[in-house]
Amino acid sequence: MTAALAVALVGTGCAPERATAPDVPTAAAARNAGSSGATSFFTPVVTDPGTMVSVVQRERPLRADVSVTQTITPRGGIIRIGCAGLSLVFAPGAVSAPLQVTATANAGSGVVYSFEPHGTVFRAPVYVVQDLRITTIRKDINLASTVAGAYMPDGLADLSPDGLANVSELHDALVDKGHVPGMGLVLTQAAFEIQHFSGYILTVGRR
Repeated sequence: MTAALAVALVGTGCAPERATAPDVPTAAAARNAGSSGATSFFTPVVTDPGTMVSVVQRERPLRADVSVTQTITPRGGIIRIGCAGLSLVFAPGAVSAPLQVTATANAGSGVVYSFEPHGTVFRAPVYVVQDLRITTIRKDINLASTVAGAYMPDGLADLSPDGLANVSELHDALVDKGHVPGMGLVLTQAAFEIQHFSGYILTVGRR
């Protein structure tokens, strides 16, 4: 699969990027972006209590939490955190009234996010889109089929110091590959659908 729209490479700074137009950056989300009657096509897998998975790691850890707060309307929208490689994409109809949403890229080397308001349930798909070119798995092409999103029921309390996380849901991801100058063939981005907030990671190795 080819990328529908590349996520910009990040520099050394960490300035959050904002966007409100529903110009969805992945083929996955684009399937639903044009219709207010968007329907889910990812079904999360509920895991056994205590299921531990590996957290995908960033090449450059975030020195501190980075948060963006933005109002999402029934028309949909996008919240971006450029330095974290994150786009949080809301399909039209995801919310029935304007909702103030905060996306936080959590400090450290793991691809870990917290989304608020906690407990929010959406009426149409919301996509977590991650730039993989800034992760340590970018050249591991064979891992593409094992990349997944995962929900942490207790948020950051579910993380362990050894790079693992306790999760209660696994979400299949669509992974794009592409040739990047200076890198060769790499994994470029992953997208997975969520239906509720709040704590999510990107994991790898699931089969």
